[in-house]
Amino acid sequence: DQSRGARQQLEHRRHDLRAHLDILDASFPALEQASADAGTVWRERCRRLGLPEDAATDTVLALLERRNALVLLYDRVCALGETLARKQRSVADDEASAHALADALDVAGGAVEARESALWQALADARERKARHDQARRDLEEEQARLPAARSELDAARRQLGEQLTRAGAADEDALNDLLERLQRHHAIDAEVERLRRTLHLPARGDPLDIFIERVRAEDANGLAAERDELDQAITVLQGERDQALRALHDAGARKTALEQSGADAAASLQQANNTAAGIRRDAARYLRLQLAVHLLRGQIERFRRESQGPLLARAGELFRLATGGSFDGLGTAFAGDDTPVLVGLRGETEVGVDGMSDGTRDQLFLALRIAAIDRHLGDHEPMPLVLDDLLMTFDDRRTLAILPVLQALADKTQILLFTHHRHLRDLARDALGDDGFHWHTLGSRDVPPSIATDSDDAPAAG
Repeated sequence: DQSRGARQQLEHRRHDLRAHLDILDASFPALEQASADAGTVWRERCRRLGLPEDAATDTVLALLERRNALVLLYDRVCALGETLARKQRSVADDEASAHALADALDVAGGAVEARESALWQALADARERKARHDQARRDLEEEQARLPAARSELDAARRQLGEQLTRAGAADEDALNDLLERLQRHHAIDAEVERLRRTLHLPARGDPLDIFIERVRAEDANGLAAERDELDQAITVLQGERDQALRALHDAGARKTALEQSGADAAASLQQANNTAAGIRRDAARYLRLQLAVHLLRGQIERFRRESQGPLLARAGELFRLATGGSFDGLGTAFAGDDTPVLVGLRGETEVGVDGMSDGTRDQLFLALRIAAIDRHLGDHEPMPLVLDDLLMTFDDRRTLAILPVLQALADKTQILLFTHHRHLRDLARDALGDDGFHWHTLGSRDVPPSIATDSDDAPAAG
């Protein structure tokens, strides 16, 4: 059925093509005549233009295009000339308008630029005057709007003044002013009385002020004067005795100070020594407790790290052990002088810092950390090719034989491309991985595309 359907479609297609061919055959004589007529017209046109009758079509068309371009350029020049003339007329009209306006405004004569600048200044001044006039008109309107309210307030003030005059019994404003002045004097007298009463509170010694005033008034003035004189004499005698007592007290205090000074110095030195000794004992005990606590905490932290260290560090330690051929047992953490954790290599109970490792061992440590990170990444992500360029350049043969199986194990999860200049790595790879454990490709200069910049000669790819 499919073949039959395809054959029918081909028959219909052949029928359509035959019909189209008949149409073309029928129109062929007319097309030949049209071509001949076109050739005749072409030769006639070439003769008119002074060209050979057998001139090439491309040459003639190029000349026509150049002629059309020149015609268009001429038209543009003419249009630009007309535009320039219009702009010149417009400039002349503007200058005439500027001179006329300057003459109308009595602006001094001169160049059109100067008169235009004067006109712009006059316009700015006029706009500023108009703005001030508008502001003054708005202020006047606001004041006129507030005028009824002010008149109402004035009428209310006048009514209130009349009420105050009636209440005070004054005939006019002058009489009211006199009354206000008397009230102010009365208030001033009351304030002075109150100040004097506050002054008398101290001599009254807690007694009611009115009772104290009555008692003072009941005293005999002559007797008070005589008693005051006697008290003044007694005060003079007592002041002399006080001065003598003060001098004696000062001399005794000086002798006491001299006697106590030597004992005070000794006591101060003894107290300072005791304080220093107590501080030393306290600080020493505190230092011992802190050092013991630091030692215990470091031991507990290290034990916790060794028992529950992360999978990344554990995997990196395992790879480091394999890469070093068992020279190291793994990786751990220690503390620097400022209590910051640092990475160390483990040899039994001995910790070897990064500074104590050789350059090749450091490269193996870095490679173990990177492979562990890549291995962990591949556990949660899609595999991607791993490209390594001269990775084993600083490795000797022993380290190279130790690291190649690690790369082969990682090649089970992703493709590894290792570029190198050293051909002896082929023999080392064959010894460590076998002939089926890797693929060796030699790259020549003609095999590298121009867009790739590399100076590698050989590239074994594990995986």
